[in-house]
Amino acid sequence: MAIPMVVLVTGFRPWGSHSKNPSGQIASRLDGAEIRGEKVVGVELKVSYREVRGKLPALILSLKPSVALHLGLAPETPA
Repeated sequence: MAIPMVVLVTGFRPWGSHSKNPSGQIASRLDGAEIRGEKVVGVELKVSYREVRGKLPALILSLKPSVALHLGLAPETPA
């Protein structure tokens, strides 16, 4: 029996004056997709150190992803 491979993609909900956060939108859209035989689990997190610190380690331990991609929004950067 093959071990299921999982890709974890995290992003954040909108925050501050930003009505949208592309990182969370990407994570949500990829949730449930399959890429090259690996299931994608996309998770949108609240912009809160407490929430990330409380949820992310348990998520990684339970999913045991082969890859974890954590996205964010840096609104003051030009690209």
